[in-house]
Amino acid sequence: FTYSLYPHGGNFKSGGTIQAAYLLNRPLIAKKVNKKSGRLCDCFSMISCDKENIIIETVKKAEKSDDIIIRLFDSYNRKTKAKITFGFDVAKAYICDMMENEVSEIDVENQAITVSVDNFEIVTLKLKI
Repeated sequence: FTYSLYPHGGNFKSGGTIQAAYLLNRPLIAKKVNKKSGRLCDCFSMISCDKENIIIETVKKAEKSDDIIIRLFDSYNRKTKAKITFGFDVAKAYICDMMENEVSEIDVENQAITVSVDNFEIVTLKLKI
């Protein structure tokens, strides 16, 4: 059981409360891998979003394929058009239902997609790499 006080100015949005809660409850876990050739820049991100209200909740392998599933949601009760940028090549991207069935294709431009997210909506994406 972990309990934490997080003093901040303003409301929970301007104070970054949701982001701080994720850092506390879901800390980044590093995994050592064998040495590879090449170099990552200091600012590499596997996946990022340009909107503060969008939380990328899940990045995982699809249940029935080698595709990548991403789940994200709006945490501020705000309709948003969010740009999701990937640090790897993406051949195709799809909006899916929660069972990972493809619903519609999304255009991939410069390793990024734009997705509309309604108030508190959970969005599931499928990436073919």
